[in-house]
Amino acid sequence: MLNKNSVLIILCGLLLTRCAVIKDSPNKDLVKLEITDVKKLNGRFSNHPTSVERKMEREMSESTSYTLLTLWDQISNFKYVDDKEKVQLVTLDFISNRKAVAKLWDNGKVKETRVIKGKIKDGYFYRRPHFIAIPLVPLVFGYDTYRYRIGLATDGIIIDYKWNYWGFAIAAGSFSKGQTSSRYDKK
Repeated sequence: MLNKNSVLIILCGLLLTRCAVIKDSPNKDLVKLEITDVKKLNGRFSNHPTSVERKMEREMSESTSYTLLTLWDQISNFKYVDDKEKVQLVTLDFISNRKAVAKLWDNGKVKETRVIKGKIKDGYFYRRPHFIAIPLVPLVFGYDTYRYRIGLATDGIIIDYKWNYWGFAIAAGSFSKGQTSSRYDKK
């Protein structure tokens, strides 16, 4: 039988190797950002993507239906349910190279505001990663990790979003791992 320390070491190893790491973007018209020109990301953008490229690395079920991720869905950590038919805009205002203020506009009024913290790396603004683990082995175990980065394109911004989750509860489970790249036009 495994002792507590062995179980903790195994769980920590699993969790550390399962982070969502964003690989190369399929977009070729990116403008490489430097720390000094983060203000180039400031602007008003469409909340709905003009194009999306998906790459599923693995998934439990082929029948999963994915909806298009709005810009605000990604910024607000999916805590906002909007009407996909509305014409909404999102403004980004970078206060520093580590912090931005995002606002969701609906009919000319600010509906919600969020502060995004991250850093400039490899020509992108990387948001801090999200990670949750449920270590109740052997009854329930799982993790959920995702992150996104914002890149500057010639006509707007590109959000590369990566996720990786896995979980089980006694006899059932689910998992998925993939990446999307969405383009949002500047307005």
